[in-house]
Amino acid sequence: MNFSIQDSYNLGWKIACVIKGISPLSILKTYDEECGLTTKQLIAFDKALSEQAPLGGNFSVKGTRQGLQDGLPFTSTTAVEYEAGPFVAKGGSSITSKQDLVPGIIMGRRIHSRTVEKHANGEPHDFGKSFPSDGRYRIVIFAGDVSRPEQLRRVEPLSQVLELHEAFLRRFDRQVIAPQDVFETLVVHTASRDEVEITDLPAFLFKNDDPVN
Repeated sequence: MNFSIQDSYNLGWKIACVIKGISPLSILKTYDEECGLTTKQLIAFDKALSEQAPLGGNFSVKGTRQGLQDGLPFTSTTAVEYEAGPFVAKGGSSITSKQDLVPGIIMGRRIHSRTVEKHANGEPHDFGKSFPSDGRYRIVIFAGDVSRPEQLRRVEPLSQVLELHEAFLRRFDRQVIAPQDVFETLVVHTASRDEVEITDLPAFLFKNDDPVN
């Protein structure tokens, strides 16, 4: 069931983007490209589990209960990893990726949720709930310790680039589709709320939402 829900979501948001005129029809091809391998892995897992036979790769079946425990990260879809493609920047794709900068986030996998603190009011927040299914792309900026002037200076140029008229955020006709209806910017930083005011950050980075730390 978990796979069915994830696959439906994968295809659903892409169809919606095509209908709205946000994305070209060609993005629908990525559904097969992304789900093809994981579907084969799921079939192999189910077959091995039903036969209670050894399964290659990362999973082993030692009786039904042990097999389910071993395969839980996979069957719950938290360990599902899509291959390189238009939406996944990793080896073999045309998009530049620097996996070494984010060792805790594996390209092609779902981001594990963590409890963060909203900057404005200090309320705890489940970061996974920052991604509601409203059809928008999310730009997540891990800004680091922005209480350090040198780190803040590294963030400011990014904000300036995103604000440029020729930036990808501005590709849509404002009379038809507003950029904020397509993209949402989320900022995560590690500085203390007592040391940094929201107004210290480039305004463009938090115009859509409250930064979290």
